[in-house]
Amino acid sequence: MPEHLDTDSFDRVSEGGETWIVDFYADWCGPCQQLAPIYEEVSEDYDDVHFGKVDMDENSSIATQVGVRALPTLVVFEDGEEVARRTGATDEKGLRDWIESNAA
Repeated sequence: MPEHLDTDSFDRVSEGGETWIVDFYADWCGPCQQLAPIYEEVSEDYDDVHFGKVDMDENSSIATQVGVRALPTLVVFEDGEEVARRTGATDEKGLRDWIESNAA
């Protein structure tokens, strides 16, 4: 289950030492709503990767810090550094392929 991150808890991502995939989303975003159940389901299958979600409306400062300008955006962080980014909704296979290429 992805962890909802805010300005305080996002420090865990940027401190490093772990691999995170963070979904930047908004409740009003149609493609975000399409991706949400897929992201949640897929997150259950990766024990070595942490999954997080950042609500852009409630935490715009995090999005600004990371440079997110479109929704949904998925960002992979390894040891606190961004290593991959994907914008837009995808299907389950596309998400799994992207994770395998960039985070697993």
